[in-house]
Amino acid sequence: PQALAAGDGFLQDHGRGQARQNLDNIDAILQMLVGGSDNITLDGLAQLAADVGATAPAQALRLPPQQLIQQVQERDYGAQRITGGILMRHIANDSPDPIPRPASFALMGQRFSLDAFILGNLVYDRMMDANGKPIERPLPSPLDLAYALGNDRAAAHLGPELETYGYAGHLAAQRQVVDGLDDDFWQAPLYSQWLRLIRALDNPVTLTGAPRAMHTAAWADKTLQTQLASWAQLRHDNILYVKQSVTTEQVACSFPAVYVEPVPQFYRALYDLAANSQAALAKLETPVDRTVQDELRAYFGDMQQIAQMLESVSRKELAHEPFSDGEIRFLHSVIKRKQVKMEGCGGPTFEDMWDGWYMRLIFGGDESPALIADVHSNPQRDPQSSMYPPRTLHVASGYPSLLFMLVADGDEPVLYVGPAFSYYEITTTGTAQRPPLRLDDDEWRQKLTGSPPPPPAWSQSFRLPRASAPDFFSLPTGSQQMMLCSPD
Repeated sequence: PQALAAGDGFLQDHGRGQARQNLDNIDAILQMLVGGSDNITLDGLAQLAADVGATAPAQALRLPPQQLIQQVQERDYGAQRITGGILMRHIANDSPDPIPRPASFALMGQRFSLDAFILGNLVYDRMMDANGKPIERPLPSPLDLAYALGNDRAAAHLGPELETYGYAGHLAAQRQVVDGLDDDFWQAPLYSQWLRLIRALDNPVTLTGAPRAMHTAAWADKTLQTQLASWAQLRHDNILYVKQSVTTEQVACSFPAVYVEPVPQFYRALYDLAANSQAALAKLETPVDRTVQDELRAYFGDMQQIAQMLESVSRKELAHEPFSDGEIRFLHSVIKRKQVKMEGCGGPTFEDMWDGWYMRLIFGGDESPALIADVHSNPQRDPQSSMYPPRTLHVASGYPSLLFMLVADGDEPVLYVGPAFSYYEITTTGTAQRPPLRLDDDEWRQKLTGSPPPPPAWSQSFRLPRASAPDFFSLPTGSQQMMLCSPD
Protein backbone atom coordinates (compact mmCIF):
# COMPACT_ATOMS: atom_id res chain seq x y z
CA PRO A 1 0.00 0.00 0.00
CA GLN A 2 2.82 2.45 0.80
CA ALA A 3 4.37 1.96 -2.63
CA LEU A 4 1.02 2.40 -4.32
CA ALA A 5 0.29 5.50 -2.26
CA ALA A 6 3.66 7.02 -3.04
CA GLY A 7 3.36 6.23 -6.73
CA ASP A 8 -0.22 7.46 -6.87
CA GLY A 9 0.82 10.64 -5.12
CA PHE A 10 3.59 11.16 -7.64
CA LEU A 11 1.13 10.69 -10.50
CA GLN A 12 -1.27 13.21 -8.98
CA ASP A 13 1.45 15.77 -8.43
CA HIS A 14 3.33 15.27 -11.69
CA GLY A 15 1.14 13.22 -14.02
CA ARG A 16 0.36 16.14 -16.31
CA GLY A 17 3.41 18.22 -15.47
CA GLN A 18 6.88 18.60 -16.91
CA ALA A 19 8.36 16.07 -14.47
CA ARG A 20 6.32 13.23 -15.95
CA GLN A 21 7.15 14.37 -19.48
CA ASN A 22 10.86 14.34 -18.62
CA LEU A 23 10.56 10.83 -17.22
CA ASP A 24 8.76 9.68 -20.35
CA ASN A 25 11.48 11.21 -22.54
CA ILE A 26 14.23 9.46 -20.60
CA ASP A 27 12.32 6.18 -20.76
CA ALA A 28 11.84 6.57 -24.52
CA ILE A 29 15.60 6.95 -25.01
CA LEU A 30 16.35 3.90 -22.87
CA GLN A 31 13.72 1.86 -24.70
CA MET A 32 15.32 2.80 -28.01
CA LEU A 33 18.81 1.90 -26.75
CA VAL A 34 18.19 -1.09 -24.48
CA GLY A 35 14.52 -1.98 -24.09
CA GLY A 36 11.64 -1.83 -21.66
CA SER A 37 11.85 -1.92 -17.86
CA ASP A 38 11.65 -5.38 -16.32
CA ASN A 39 9.18 -4.36 -13.62
CA ILE A 40 5.94 -2.50 -12.97
CA THR A 41 6.22 1.03 -14.35
CA LEU A 42 4.29 4.22 -13.58
CA ASP A 43 1.68 3.29 -16.19
CA GLY A 44 1.20 -0.11 -14.58
CA LEU A 45 0.94 1.49 -11.17
CA ALA A 46 -1.70 3.93 -12.42
CA GLN A 47 -3.71 1.03 -13.84
CA LEU A 48 -3.46 -0.83 -10.54
CA ALA A 49 -4.69 2.23 -8.65
CA ALA A 50 -7.64 2.54 -11.02
CA ASP A 51 -8.51 -1.15 -10.72
CA VAL A 52 -8.66 -1.05 -6.92
CA GLY A 53 -10.50 2.27 -6.89
CA ALA A 54 -7.76 4.31 -5.25
CA THR A 55 -8.12 7.92 -6.37
CA ALA A 56 -5.93 9.41 -3.65
CA PRO A 57 -2.79 8.28 -1.77
CA ALA A 58 -4.69 8.05 1.52
CA GLN A 59 -7.10 5.55 0.01
CA ALA A 60 -4.26 3.28 -1.06
CA LEU A 61 -2.94 3.24 2.50
CA ARG A 62 -6.28 1.94 3.78
CA LEU A 63 -6.44 -1.00 1.36
CA PRO A 64 -5.80 -4.48 2.82
CA PRO A 65 -2.39 -5.71 1.60
CA GLN A 66 -3.87 -9.10 0.70
CA GLN A 67 -6.34 -7.43 -1.66
CA LEU A 68 -3.48 -5.72 -3.49
CA ILE A 69 -1.46 -8.93 -3.62
CA GLN A 70 -4.38 -10.83 -5.11
CA GLN A 71 -4.99 -8.05 -7.65
CA VAL A 72 -1.35 -8.05 -8.77
CA GLN A 73 -1.36 -11.85 -9.05
CA GLU A 74 -4.52 -11.93 -11.14
CA ARG A 75 -3.61 -9.18 -13.61
CA ASP A 76 -0.41 -8.27 -15.44
CA TYR A 77 0.76 -4.80 -14.44
CA GLY A 78 4.37 -5.49 -15.39
CA ALA A 79 6.14 -8.68 -14.32
CA GLN A 80 9.80 -9.45 -13.78
CA ARG A 81 11.19 -11.84 -16.40
CA ILE A 82 14.74 -11.71 -15.02
CA THR A 83 15.56 -12.39 -11.38
CA GLY A 84 17.31 -9.18 -10.42
CA GLY A 85 17.18 -9.53 -6.63
CA ILE A 86 17.85 -12.23 -4.08
CA LEU A 87 15.18 -14.91 -3.84
CA MET A 88 15.33 -17.65 -1.19
CA ARG A 89 14.34 -21.31 -1.51
CA HIS A 90 14.51 -23.67 1.44
CA ILE A 91 16.37 -26.93 0.86
CA ALA A 92 13.33 -28.86 1.99
CA ASN A 93 11.12 -27.17 -0.60
CA ASP A 94 10.12 -30.05 -2.89
CA SER A 95 7.97 -28.00 -5.25
CA PRO A 96 8.68 -28.74 -8.94
CA ASP A 97 8.29 -25.04 -9.68
CA PRO A 98 10.85 -22.26 -9.26
CA ILE A 99 10.29 -19.59 -6.62
CA PRO A 100 8.03 -16.98 -8.29
CA ARG A 101 9.64 -13.65 -9.06
CA PRO A 102 7.82 -11.02 -7.01
CA ALA A 103 5.96 -8.12 -8.55
CA SER A 104 8.23 -5.09 -8.34
CA PHE A 105 7.72 -1.38 -9.02
CA ALA A 106 10.60 0.88 -10.02
CA LEU A 107 10.41 4.48 -11.17
CA MET A 108 13.30 3.97 -13.62
CA GLY A 109 14.00 0.25 -13.41
CA GLN A 110 16.67 -1.83 -15.06
CA ARG A 111 15.90 -3.12 -18.53
CA PHE A 112 15.05 -6.53 -19.91
CA SER A 113 17.64 -8.08 -22.24
CA LEU A 114 17.59 -11.42 -24.02
CA ASP A 115 21.07 -12.43 -22.84
CA ALA A 116 20.30 -11.79 -19.17
CA PHE A 117 17.03 -13.67 -19.59
CA ILE A 118 18.84 -16.71 -21.02
CA LEU A 119 21.60 -16.80 -18.39
CA GLY A 120 19.09 -16.31 -15.59
CA ASN A 121 17.06 -19.31 -16.77
CA LEU A 122 20.00 -21.74 -16.70
CA VAL A 123 20.81 -21.68 -12.99
CA TYR A 124 19.25 -22.71 -9.69
CA ASP A 125 16.30 -22.78 -9.24
CA ARG A 126 14.96 -22.05 -12.70
CA MET A 127 15.79 -25.59 -13.92
CA MET A 128 14.32 -28.86 -12.65
CA ASP A 129 15.60 -32.40 -13.25
CA ALA A 130 13.50 -35.39 -14.31
CA ASN A 131 12.43 -35.92 -10.70
CA GLY A 132 11.15 -32.38 -10.29
CA LYS A 133 14.08 -31.31 -8.12
CA PRO A 134 15.95 -28.07 -8.81
CA ILE A 135 19.31 -28.44 -10.55
CA GLU A 136 21.95 -26.93 -8.26
CA ARG A 137 23.92 -24.98 -10.85
CA PRO A 138 25.41 -21.84 -9.26
CA LEU A 139 26.62 -19.97 -12.36
CA PRO A 140 25.80 -20.02 -16.06
CA SER A 141 28.48 -20.22 -18.72
CA PRO A 142 28.83 -17.55 -21.40
CA LEU A 143 28.93 -20.52 -23.77
CA ASP A 144 25.26 -21.08 -22.84
CA LEU A 145 24.44 -17.73 -24.38
CA ALA A 146 26.54 -18.39 -27.48
CA TYR A 147 24.72 -21.68 -28.09
CA ALA A 148 21.31 -20.20 -27.40
CA LEU A 149 22.06 -17.43 -29.92
CA GLY A 150 22.79 -20.08 -32.57
CA ASN A 151 26.50 -20.97 -32.37
CA ASP A 152 26.61 -24.78 -32.57
CA ARG A 153 30.34 -24.88 -31.82
CA ALA A 154 29.72 -23.66 -28.27
CA ALA A 155 28.05 -26.98 -27.41
CA ALA A 156 31.35 -28.80 -28.05
CA HIS A 157 32.90 -26.94 -25.11
CA LEU A 158 29.95 -27.33 -22.76
CA GLY A 159 30.43 -31.09 -22.30
CA PRO A 160 31.66 -30.96 -18.69
CA GLU A 161 28.92 -28.51 -17.66
CA LEU A 162 26.20 -30.54 -19.35
CA GLU A 163 27.46 -33.76 -17.80
CA THR A 164 27.72 -32.25 -14.32
CA TYR A 165 24.34 -30.54 -14.24
CA GLY A 166 22.31 -32.41 -16.88
CA TYR A 167 20.62 -29.33 -18.27
CA ALA A 168 20.82 -30.06 -22.02
CA GLY A 169 17.05 -29.92 -22.39
CA HIS A 170 16.84 -26.57 -20.65
CA LEU A 171 19.62 -25.19 -22.86
CA ALA A 172 17.84 -26.44 -25.96
CA ALA A 173 14.67 -24.74 -24.76
CA GLN A 174 16.48 -21.40 -24.59
CA ARG A 175 17.72 -21.96 -28.16
CA GLN A 176 14.12 -22.54 -29.23
CA VAL A 177 13.07 -19.29 -27.57
CA VAL A 178 15.69 -17.38 -29.55
CA ASP A 179 14.87 -19.17 -32.83
CA GLY A 180 11.20 -18.30 -32.35
CA LEU A 181 11.74 -14.55 -32.07
CA ASP A 182 10.35 -12.60 -35.02
CA ASP A 183 12.14 -9.99 -37.11
CA ASP A 184 10.62 -7.14 -35.10
CA PHE A 185 12.54 -8.24 -32.01
CA TRP A 186 15.91 -8.04 -33.80
CA GLN A 187 15.18 -4.57 -35.23
CA ALA A 188 14.56 -2.81 -31.92
CA PRO A 189 15.99 -1.79 -29.55
CA LEU A 190 19.63 -1.15 -30.58
CA TYR A 191 20.74 -3.63 -27.90
CA SER A 192 18.88 -6.41 -29.73
CA GLN A 193 20.36 -5.25 -33.04
CA TRP A 194 23.83 -5.72 -31.55
CA LEU A 195 22.85 -9.27 -30.54
CA ARG A 196 21.64 -9.80 -34.11
CA LEU A 197 25.05 -8.60 -35.30
CA ILE A 198 26.70 -11.23 -33.10
CA ARG A 199 24.33 -13.92 -34.40
CA ALA A 200 25.33 -13.09 -37.97
CA LEU A 201 28.70 -14.77 -37.28
CA ASP A 202 27.14 -18.10 -36.23
CA ASN A 203 28.63 -21.32 -37.62
CA PRO A 204 31.10 -19.91 -40.22
CA VAL A 205 32.31 -23.43 -41.15
CA THR A 206 29.18 -23.77 -43.29
CA LEU A 207 30.40 -21.07 -45.67
CA THR A 208 30.96 -22.32 -49.22
CA GLY A 209 33.77 -20.83 -51.24
CA ALA A 210 35.69 -19.73 -48.13
CA PRO A 211 39.37 -20.63 -47.52
CA ARG A 212 40.13 -24.02 -45.97
CA ALA A 213 41.24 -22.30 -42.77
CA MET A 214 37.68 -21.12 -42.24
CA HIS A 215 36.36 -24.69 -42.38
CA THR A 216 38.38 -25.78 -39.35
CA ALA A 217 37.24 -26.21 -35.77
CA ALA A 218 39.91 -23.70 -34.79
CA TRP A 219 38.27 -21.03 -36.93
CA ALA A 220 34.91 -21.84 -35.41
CA ASP A 221 36.46 -21.33 -31.97
CA LYS A 222 38.03 -18.06 -33.08
CA THR A 223 34.62 -16.85 -34.24
CA LEU A 224 33.07 -17.96 -30.97
CA GLN A 225 35.68 -15.86 -29.15
CA THR A 226 34.86 -12.83 -31.32
CA GLN A 227 31.17 -13.15 -30.54
CA LEU A 228 31.65 -13.42 -26.79
CA ALA A 229 34.19 -10.58 -26.66
CA SER A 230 31.74 -8.37 -28.54
CA TRP A 231 29.01 -9.39 -26.10
CA ALA A 232 31.31 -8.49 -23.18
CA GLN A 233 31.64 -4.98 -24.61
CA LEU A 234 27.89 -4.75 -25.16
CA ARG A 235 27.21 -5.64 -21.53
CA HIS A 236 29.93 -3.25 -20.34
CA ASP A 237 28.39 -0.32 -22.21
CA ASN A 238 24.96 -1.09 -20.75
CA ILE A 239 25.94 -2.30 -17.30
CA LEU A 240 23.83 0.32 -15.49
CA TYR A 241 20.76 -0.28 -17.63
CA VAL A 242 20.52 -4.03 -18.26
CA LYS A 243 19.19 -6.06 -15.37
CA GLN A 244 21.85 -8.50 -14.26
CA SER A 245 20.66 -12.04 -13.63
CA VAL A 246 21.35 -12.18 -9.80
CA THR A 247 47.66 8.44 -40.53
CA THR A 248 51.98 14.87 -45.41
CA GLU A 249 53.07 12.38 -46.81
CA GLN A 250 50.80 9.73 -48.03
CA VAL A 251 53.39 7.17 -47.18
CA ALA A 252 50.74 4.81 -45.95
CA CYS A 253 51.29 1.37 -44.66
CA SER A 254 51.67 -0.70 -47.80
CA PHE A 255 49.75 -3.95 -47.93
CA PRO A 256 50.87 -6.33 -50.71
CA ALA A 257 47.68 -8.32 -50.12
CA VAL A 258 44.61 -7.72 -47.98
CA TYR A 259 41.96 -10.22 -47.01
CA VAL A 260 38.55 -9.48 -45.51
CA GLU A 261 36.86 -12.15 -43.40
CA PRO A 262 34.11 -13.20 -45.86
CA VAL A 263 30.93 -13.11 -43.80
CA PRO A 264 28.59 -10.94 -45.93
CA GLN A 265 25.65 -11.33 -43.56
CA PHE A 266 27.70 -9.79 -40.75
CA TYR A 267 28.49 -6.67 -42.79
CA ARG A 268 24.85 -6.44 -43.86
CA ALA A 269 23.79 -6.59 -40.21
CA LEU A 270 26.37 -3.89 -39.41
CA TYR A 271 24.94 -1.73 -42.20
CA ASP A 272 21.41 -2.22 -40.86
CA LEU A 273 22.51 -1.34 -37.33
CA ALA A 274 24.05 1.93 -38.56
CA ALA A 275 21.05 2.80 -40.75
CA ASN A 276 18.54 2.06 -37.99
CA SER A 277 20.60 4.00 -35.45
CA GLN A 278 20.69 7.02 -37.76
CA ALA A 279 16.92 6.77 -38.29
CA ALA A 280 16.30 6.47 -34.54
CA LEU A 281 18.49 9.53 -33.94
CA ALA A 282 16.42 11.56 -36.38
CA LYS A 283 13.20 10.61 -34.57
CA LEU A 284 14.35 11.69 -31.10
CA GLU A 285 12.09 14.38 -29.73
CA THR A 286 14.41 15.12 -26.80
CA PRO A 287 16.92 17.82 -27.83
CA VAL A 288 20.44 16.55 -28.46
CA ASP A 289 23.47 18.83 -28.52
CA ARG A 290 23.87 19.92 -32.16
CA THR A 291 27.59 19.11 -32.25
CA VAL A 292 27.00 15.63 -30.82
CA GLN A 293 24.09 15.08 -33.22
CA ASP A 294 26.27 16.04 -36.22
CA GLU A 295 29.06 13.74 -35.00
CA LEU A 296 26.65 10.84 -34.57
CA ARG A 297 25.09 11.42 -37.99
CA ALA A 298 28.54 11.43 -39.63
CA TYR A 299 29.60 8.37 -37.64
CA PHE A 300 26.62 6.25 -38.65
CA GLY A 301 26.94 7.46 -42.25
CA ASP A 302 30.60 6.35 -42.35
CA MET A 303 29.66 3.00 -40.83
CA GLN A 304 27.07 2.38 -43.55
CA GLN A 305 29.56 3.15 -46.33
CA ILE A 306 32.25 0.95 -44.80
CA ALA A 307 29.87 -1.95 -44.11
CA GLN A 308 28.49 -1.76 -47.66
CA MET A 309 32.01 -1.92 -49.12
CA LEU A 310 33.03 -4.81 -46.85
CA GLU A 311 29.92 -6.76 -47.81
CA SER A 312 30.67 -6.29 -51.52
CA VAL A 313 34.34 -7.28 -51.08
CA SER A 314 33.50 -10.37 -49.04
CA ARG A 315 30.97 -11.58 -51.63
CA LYS A 316 33.62 -11.24 -54.36
CA GLU A 317 36.11 -13.19 -52.25
CA LEU A 318 33.66 -16.07 -51.85
CA ALA A 319 32.90 -16.03 -55.59
CA HIS A 320 36.65 -15.69 -56.46
CA GLU A 321 35.96 -12.52 -58.44
CA PRO A 322 38.59 -9.74 -58.90
CA PHE A 323 38.32 -6.49 -56.94
CA SER A 324 37.78 -3.14 -58.63
CA ASP A 325 40.44 -0.41 -58.38
CA GLY A 326 38.23 1.43 -55.90
CA GLU A 327 37.88 -1.65 -53.72
CA ILE A 328 41.65 -2.19 -53.75
CA ARG A 329 42.23 1.43 -52.69
CA PHE A 330 39.68 0.95 -49.93
CA LEU A 331 41.37 -2.22 -48.65
CA HIS A 332 44.77 -0.51 -48.68
CA SER A 333 43.48 2.40 -46.61
CA VAL A 334 42.50 0.45 -43.51
CA ILE A 335 45.18 2.45 -41.69
CA LYS A 336 47.14 5.25 -43.27
CA ARG A 337 49.50 7.88 -41.98
CA LYS A 338 48.42 11.50 -42.24
CA GLN A 339 50.27 14.80 -42.12
CA VAL A 340 51.10 15.93 -38.60
CA LYS A 341 52.48 19.34 -37.69
CA MET A 342 54.80 18.96 -34.71
CA GLU A 343 55.72 21.96 -32.61
CA GLY A 344 57.82 22.12 -29.49
CA CYS A 345 58.65 19.16 -27.31
CA GLY A 346 56.84 15.88 -27.40
CA GLY A 347 54.99 14.31 -30.26
CA PRO A 348 51.59 13.55 -31.65
CA THR A 349 49.15 11.17 -30.07
CA PHE A 350 47.93 7.98 -31.77
CA GLU A 351 44.85 9.76 -33.07
CA ASP A 352 47.04 12.52 -34.51
CA MET A 353 49.26 10.12 -36.47
CA TRP A 354 46.97 7.48 -37.88
CA ASP A 355 43.89 7.72 -40.04
CA GLY A 356 41.89 5.38 -42.25
CA TRP A 357 38.43 3.88 -42.43
CA TYR A 358 39.05 1.50 -39.52
CA MET A 359 39.45 4.42 -37.14
CA ARG A 360 36.13 5.85 -38.38
CA LEU A 361 34.38 2.82 -36.90
CA ILE A 362 35.38 3.90 -33.38
CA PHE A 363 33.16 6.74 -32.19
CA GLY A 364 35.17 9.27 -30.19
CA GLY A 365 38.15 6.91 -30.04
CA ASP A 366 38.56 4.12 -27.50
CA GLU A 367 41.31 4.39 -24.93
CA SER A 368 41.51 0.62 -24.62
CA PRO A 369 39.51 -2.39 -25.81
CA ALA A 370 40.06 -4.04 -22.41
CA LEU A 371 36.66 -3.95 -20.66
CA ILE A 372 34.95 -6.11 -18.05
CA ALA A 373 31.35 -6.65 -16.98
CA ASP A 374 29.87 -8.75 -14.19
CA VAL A 375 26.98 -10.72 -15.71
CA HIS A 376 25.69 -13.12 -13.07
CA SER A 377 25.81 -13.58 -9.30
CA ASN A 378 25.42 -16.58 -7.01
CA PRO A 379 24.53 -15.16 -3.55
CA GLN A 380 24.76 -18.50 -1.67
CA ARG A 381 26.36 -17.74 1.73
CA ASP A 382 25.51 -20.94 3.59
CA PRO A 383 28.71 -23.07 3.91
CA GLN A 384 26.53 -26.18 4.11
CA SER A 385 25.10 -25.62 0.63
CA SER A 386 26.50 -27.44 -2.40
CA MET A 387 26.54 -24.07 -4.17
CA TYR A 388 28.72 -22.31 -1.59
CA PRO A 389 30.72 -20.05 -1.77
CA PRO A 390 29.10 -16.90 -3.21
CA ARG A 391 30.54 -16.05 -6.60
CA THR A 392 30.21 -13.45 -9.36
CA LEU A 393 30.84 -14.29 -13.01
CA HIS A 394 32.55 -11.66 -15.19
CA VAL A 395 33.15 -11.60 -18.94
CA ALA A 396 35.88 -9.39 -20.38
CA SER A 397 37.73 -8.39 -23.51
CA GLY A 398 41.48 -7.87 -23.31
CA TYR A 399 44.13 -6.29 -25.50
CA PRO A 400 44.14 -7.34 -29.19
CA SER A 401 45.77 -10.60 -30.18
CA LEU A 402 47.71 -11.13 -33.40
CA LEU A 403 45.92 -13.36 -35.90
CA PHE A 404 47.91 -15.43 -38.43
CA MET A 405 45.97 -17.13 -41.26
CA LEU A 406 47.12 -18.98 -44.38
CA VAL A 407 44.90 -18.50 -47.43
CA ALA A 408 45.39 -20.30 -50.76
CA ASP A 409 45.92 -17.54 -53.36
CA GLY A 410 46.83 -18.91 -56.77
CA ASP A 411 49.76 -21.30 -56.73
CA GLU A 412 51.16 -20.15 -53.38
CA PRO A 413 49.48 -19.72 -49.99
CA VAL A 414 49.53 -16.21 -48.52
CA LEU A 415 50.04 -15.52 -44.82
CA TYR A 416 47.75 -12.76 -43.58
CA VAL A 417 48.28 -11.04 -40.22
CA GLY A 418 45.76 -8.85 -38.43
CA PRO A 419 44.23 -7.95 -35.05
CA ALA A 420 41.67 -10.13 -33.32
CA PHE A 421 39.63 -9.93 -30.13
CA SER A 422 40.84 -11.51 -26.90
CA TYR A 423 38.31 -12.80 -24.38
CA TYR A 424 38.32 -13.88 -20.74
CA GLU A 425 35.96 -15.24 -18.10
CA ILE A 426 36.67 -14.36 -14.46
CA THR A 427 34.88 -15.58 -11.36
CA THR A 428 35.42 -13.80 -8.05
CA THR A 429 34.65 -15.59 -4.79
CA GLY A 430 33.34 -14.36 -1.46
CA THR A 431 32.71 -15.91 1.93
CA ALA A 432 29.83 -16.22 4.35
CA GLN A 433 30.71 -12.77 5.69
CA ARG A 434 32.08 -11.06 2.57
CA PRO A 435 30.40 -10.80 -0.87
CA PRO A 436 32.47 -11.52 -3.99
CA LEU A 437 34.34 -8.58 -5.50
CA ARG A 438 32.88 -6.98 -8.63
CA LEU A 439 35.74 -5.85 -10.88
CA ASP A 440 35.68 -2.55 -12.79
CA ASP A 441 37.66 -1.59 -15.91
CA ASP A 442 40.62 -0.10 -14.01
CA GLU A 443 40.99 -3.18 -11.82
CA TRP A 444 40.73 -5.45 -14.85
CA ARG A 445 43.41 -3.54 -16.77
CA GLN A 446 45.71 -3.74 -13.75
CA LYS A 447 45.27 -7.51 -13.78
CA LEU A 448 46.07 -7.62 -17.50
CA THR A 449 49.30 -5.69 -17.08
CA GLY A 450 50.30 -7.72 -14.03
CA SER A 451 49.40 -11.40 -14.02
CA PRO A 452 46.56 -11.84 -16.53
CA PRO A 453 44.34 -14.88 -16.12
CA PRO A 454 44.48 -17.59 -18.77
CA PRO A 455 41.90 -17.41 -21.56
CA PRO A 456 39.15 -20.07 -21.61
CA ALA A 457 40.41 -23.61 -22.08
CA TRP A 458 38.27 -24.05 -25.19
CA SER A 459 40.32 -21.34 -26.99
CA GLN A 460 43.46 -23.51 -26.94
CA SER A 461 42.63 -24.91 -30.37
CA PHE A 462 43.68 -21.65 -32.02
CA ARG A 463 45.63 -19.70 -29.40
CA LEU A 464 49.37 -19.71 -28.68
CA PRO A 465 50.52 -18.65 -25.20
CA ARG A 466 52.99 -15.81 -24.88
CA ALA A 467 55.89 -18.18 -24.26
CA SER A 468 55.22 -19.91 -27.61
CA ALA A 469 54.81 -16.77 -29.72
CA PRO A 470 56.66 -17.19 -33.06
CA ASP A 471 59.61 -15.10 -34.19
CA PHE A 472 58.97 -12.56 -36.92
CA PHE A 473 58.27 -14.10 -40.35
CA SER A 474 58.11 -17.64 -38.97
CA LEU A 475 55.44 -20.05 -37.82
CA PRO A 476 55.80 -22.84 -35.27
CA THR A 477 56.38 -26.29 -36.70
CA GLY A 478 53.15 -28.21 -37.17
CA SER A 479 50.97 -25.11 -36.79
CA GLN A 480 47.45 -25.11 -38.13
CA GLN A 481 46.24 -22.84 -40.89
CA MET A 482 45.07 -20.27 -38.35
CA MET A 483 46.24 -19.24 -34.90
CA LEU A 484 46.23 -16.33 -32.45
CA CYS A 485 49.23 -15.11 -30.50
CA SER A 486 48.24 -13.94 -27.04
CA PRO A 487 48.67 -10.19 -26.50
CA ASP A 488 51.67 -8.91 -24.54
